[in-house]
Amino acid sequence: MTLLWLASALIVHIPFGLLLSLMLNRRPHGWKFLRVMYFIPNVISTTAVAFMWYFIYHADMGLLNAILRAVGLGSLARSWLGNTQTALICNQIPFMLYVGLTSIIFLTQLSTIPTELYEAAEIDGADHFQTLFRVVLPLSQTILATLVLFYAVGHWNSYLSALLYLSDTKKMPLQMVIRKMVIDSDIANMTTANASSSSGTDTLLTENKLKYAIVMISVLPMIAIYPFLQKYFVKGVMIGGVKG
Repeated sequence: MTLLWLASALIVHIPFGLLLSLMLNRRPHGWKFLRVMYFIPNVISTTAVAFMWYFIYHADMGLLNAILRAVGLGSLARSWLGNTQTALICNQIPFMLYVGLTSIIFLTQLSTIPTELYEAAEIDGADHFQTLFRVVLPLSQTILATLVLFYAVGHWNSYLSALLYLSDTKKMPLQMVIRKMVIDSDIANMTTANASSSSGTDTLLTENKLKYAIVMISVLPMIAIYPFLQKYFVKGVMIGGVKG
């Protein structure tokens, strides 16, 4: 479930951010205003946005199901956060509001690509998709790798969205499982703090060792992929930086 949670975030956020940056890079009328509007959700409280969407998706009093019933599509009403497939999609839709930062980073990268390359591709007869896959993406490998690493680490360590949206423990990502384990362990520590028997102490030490082992194992996947992205990471994080 954790891998599906992570994959859904990467599939939705990065392509959508790239799409917005490509649109803004064409400098349409009012593009500066649009850039600001796309970025504004990044300064809004994540918890406030999450609660708003929670009541939109709520099975009984949610706005989405109410609209479906009002237009005669009541058969489509469901518990959107109670199903694995719909929960993954519904969780990512609210956070698509935050791709403004991703689009700004992509836009900075696109501004470093010489216009002569676009003109040469156009002269050679390349359409928009060919220009994207043969010019833009090959020259944006560093920022793509950096954003993949940022989103991967962020969503791998995230538990807040699952805590706010999901109620079925079988659909919880790894970090929610670890969070529950840590809380349960702390409660157990409090109840056995005054225990003087050796068996109680041994049980407490075993639980702590198990907790620490699981936490260490949970960070290994991110540690494992970092060496493969390291050569892109340093250059990627410096894109748009001001040189002294």
